[in-house]
Amino acid sequence: MRDILTLLLIVLLCAACHSVAVDTTMESHLATAQTPVSIGYPLSTQSKMQAMHHWEQLAERVAAQGSQAFTHFFPNAEIGVYVAPAGTTPFAKVYREALITHLVAYGVPVSFSPEGNVILEITTEMVNHSRQLVQTDSGAFRTLEPGFTQRKNERGRFLPVPLVAGESGYFGNDTPNAEIQITTSLAHHDAYIYRDSSIFYVNDAEWRHYQARAPKGSVELKRYSLESK
Repeated sequence: MRDILTLLLIVLLCAACHSVAVDTTMESHLATAQTPVSIGYPLSTQSKMQAMHHWEQLAERVAAQGSQAFTHFFPNAEIGVYVAPAGTTPFAKVYREALITHLVAYGVPVSFSPEGNVILEITTEMVNHSRQLVQTDSGAFRTLEPGFTQRKNERGRFLPVPLVAGESGYFGNDTPNAEIQITTSLAHHDAYIYRDSSIFYVNDAEWRHYQARAPKGSVELKRYSLESK
């Protein structure tokens, strides 16, 4: 038994002292990168707001879901909902009025004051992207394998080479740069009882409907006071 333990100790010492060999024969076949390589998402869709009817549709959906949450937490309707002003932009005013109309249609009592009632708040966040869409009509797809491309023949068809999944800019030619996130919340006693966050495309020239900005060349006003001695 002692001889077996001695032999086992010798084997472990040899294994610890032996350097690990790395097989480099396949090194030239490995694709390497210093940072993670970006890839695309599967093809998806996103709605674009470009009419007041679209604002009204969002208000109807939010009112339908919000009324269910309100009825669940307050089945006896002992309190009401106060829809807080959301700003002075065309979207803020129209969306708020549409919410009030649909909430009333769903039987939710809408209050003129916030005291003791559920508060409905609306917030918007605009994002303007600087997109760099890869077009796929140039005759080649870029792939994750460095230096490899899939080319087209004289008829515009891809040659029979290994299958690749090319990044498609074909469907993104008319994609707006501007997006908006519209968040509608029902809150009571420092807790949310309903919340909806929806993201839409917005035509680049229509951002003024959603976000108020100071006009170019505007002058900041300062207040002064005179004190008599």
